[in-house]
Amino acid sequence: MRLNLAAAGRGDVMMPWWAGKSSGKGRQKMKATRLISIPRSAGFTLVEIMIVVAIIGLLAALAIPSFQKARIKSQNSAFMNDLRIIDGAINQCITETKKYPADVNEKIIPPELAPYLKGMDWSKPTPIGGYWDYDYNWGMTCGIGVMGPQRTAAEMAQLGNFIEYGGQYIQVIVP
Repeated sequence: MRLNLAAAGRGDVMMPWWAGKSSGKGRQKMKATRLISIPRSAGFTLVEIMIVVAIIGLLAALAIPSFQKARIKSQNSAFMNDLRIIDGAINQCITETKKYPADVNEKIIPPELAPYLKGMDWSKPTPIGGYWDYDYNWGMTCGIGVMGPQRTAAEMAQLGNFIEYGGQYIQVIVP
């Protein structure tokens, strides 16, 4: 695209008073001696950008539920693995000490279990939210619970159906 700066065919262009040095007369005349060409830049139109954004949005809408399901499945697997580790530690403690660990509050590892659970920090949330709680003589001989999990009762019941191994069933109590 080419712009012709020549005004009314005379070759003179009226410039605003701030465009050049002012001699106090207001406007000055300036001789236009060349044409200015503005090259068209290589870019995308608004419609092209909108189509790309719509495609990205559609892909995200399809992918996000799959990622959420995978994240929940991963958290559940980590939780079940932690339960197996705790169960093994309790059984080893009982075998070696010939007694059950004492009852403690949530977020606290019983002192008798601490040597067997060196890699676990019960003050941090479990993979499914909430905090670990060891109970002794509370309607059962001993048990591991999670206080305040971030799952619904139905999700916890479904998770509980998967936690069975070696003929033992670990019950997850939802308060």
